Amino acid sequence: LRLAEKIATSQLTSLEVQQKSCLELEEFPSGYFDLVFLFGTLYHLSQVTDCEETLRKSKRLLAPEGKFFIAFINHDMIPMTE
Repeated sequence: LRLAEKIATSQLTSLEVQQKSCLELEEFPSGYFDLVFLFGTLYHLSQVTDCEETLRKSKRLLAPEGKFFIAFINHDMIPMTE
């Protein structure tokens, strides 16, 4: 991870990077993270219920004033734009 490498070589000692599967979130307590990124996660899940569960689990991890970032590709639009 480039971010982890940059943090390691900087003076930012209060930052921690963890790359996890959306299925590996139970170990963290509620409100643990200030930032939650779901980049590429949702469009790899084929069931709507899996997407909803991932969003619920991820939201649980977010601190009260935290930020939630989601990247999503709408596969229905690809034939129209290509």
